[in-house]
Amino acid sequence: MAIGIEQGGGSPFAKFQNLGDTLVGAFGSNPKECTRQRRNFDTGEPAIKSDGKPALEEVMHFVAMPGTTASTGDADKGYEPIQPGDQVRFSVFGYKWGQVIDARKALPAHAGFRAGQPCSGDVYEITLTGWSAETKNPDAATRAGFTVVDGRIVLTSQEQKDQYVLAQSRNGGNTNPAKDYTVTIRRPTAADKAWEQQADEMYLAKPWLKAPATVGGGGSGEPGPDDEPF
Repeated sequence: MAIGIEQGGGSPFAKFQNLGDTLVGAFGSNPKECTRQRRNFDTGEPAIKSDGKPALEEVMHFVAMPGTTASTGDADKGYEPIQPGDQVRFSVFGYKWGQVIDARKALPAHAGFRAGQPCSGDVYEITLTGWSAETKNPDAATRAGFTVVDGRIVLTSQEQKDQYVLAQSRNGGNTNPAKDYTVTIRRPTAADKAWEQQADEMYLAKPWLKAPATVGGGGSGEPGPDDEPF
């Protein structure tokens, strides 16, 4: 049965290297216990918002399910595909966190838990759908052939990303656009029972309390492209 959710942990972070990479996972952590102050992307120091308050992130823990195409690892040591049953993490803050919160709010009542209340076993699907980057000169970006939405260059194909990175490298600009994701969350069904049980076990074991958390998040646990603020 699902357990109500009222962070951290040694499992690897899920990495999204290619357009369409997806993590399908049964949620097994506690949002309150798994929220922490993140690190400044540039300096590695504790991140502070403009109002002086700590900048927070949530590090979510999952049991990977079939349909996952994301990986773990890094460019130096190589990447390995995530297998069903693997325990992985993924951190969210800013815009990405807002996507998760909104998706949770839309959850229906389930197994005695109220609508909008996250619980272990909920099935998350997180997919890399493109990249985006802030631009201070939207007119010039548009003339260069890029799509600009609300002050951000939006890149929806690998070709567009490569074009952007090439242009930025020539001008000494940011060559690491932020990754854009779609996030869907649903309640587990009878077909998900085995994964739900594993997520329940993870929630009860609380691995995020048994090992120190690495700082950063996003994909590697250290500051990197996935941590680029939205």
